[in-house]
Amino acid sequence: MSEDKETNEEVKNLENIDFKNKKERVQTPHSKLALLKLGMDEEKLIVKTKEEYLLMHPELKDASNEIKDKRYKHYNKRREEKIEKAKKLRNELIEDEKKEKEENGDNENDELNKTKKKKFESAAIKKEKEKLEVMKKQQLGEIRNIIDYAYKTEEVKKKNDEKIKIQEEKEEKLRLEKEKMKKEKEELQKKREEEKKEKLRLEKEEFERKIKEREKKEKQLEKEEKLKQKKLEEEIKKKQEENEKKK
Repeated sequence: MSEDKETNEEVKNLENIDFKNKKERVQTPHSKLALLKLGMDEEKLIVKTKEEYLLMHPELKDASNEIKDKRYKHYNKRREEKIEKAKKLRNELIEDEKKEKEENGDNENDELNKTKKKKFESAAIKKEKEKLEVMKKQQLGEIRNIIDYAYKTEEVKKKNDEKIKIQEEKEEKLRLEKEKMKKEKEELQKKREEEKKEKLRLEKEEFERKIKEREKKEKQLEKEEKLKQKKLEEEIKKKQEENEKKK
C-alpha cells in the first residue's frame, strides 16, 4: 500500500482510528506491521470503561474506590503510551520504505517490484503473526494464572469469612449466655431484696401488733385497777358510814 493510501482518512490507520469506537480496526499494512512487531493486541488498545476494566480484574472486587481509580488511570496511561509507541514505529516503517525506494529507484508501477514488495510484506507479517501467537499463548497462560490466583484468593477469603462467621457466632452465643446469667443473677438479687423487704415488713407489722396488744392489755389492767380502787374506796366509805351510825 502506498503512502497516499496509508494516510487516506477513509482507511483506518494508527493516526486516524478512533479507539473509543469498538467497531473500528486498523486496515493499513504499516499500522498492522507496527502492532505485530511490538506484539500488541489491537483489542487491548480499545478504550474500556471503568466498569469493563473492573470486570476484567476480579482481584479488585473488594479494593477501595481510591485503589480502583488509581489502577484504572494507570491502565489508561499505559494504553495511551502503547498507542504512541505503535504510531512512532509506523512512521518509522513508512520513512524506511521511502528511503529504500529512493535508494533503489523503485517504481510503484513496476509490477515485479510490487510482487516482491507484497511477498516481503506477507512474509514479514506472517513472521510477526507467529511471534504474536506465541506471545498470546504466554499472555493466556498469565491470564489463567491470574484467574487461578484470584479464584484461590476468593476461596481463601471465603474460608476466612466462614471462620470469622463461626467465631462471631461463638462470641454472640457467649455474649447471650453472659447476658442471660447476668439477668438471672439480677432477678435473683431483686427477688432476695424483695423477700428481705417483705420479711422486714412482716416483722415490723408483728412488732407493731404486739405493741398494740400490750398497750391494750395495760389499758385494760389500768381500768381494772381503777375499778378495784373505786370499789375499795366505796367499801371503806360504807364501813365508815356504818361506824358513824353506831356511834
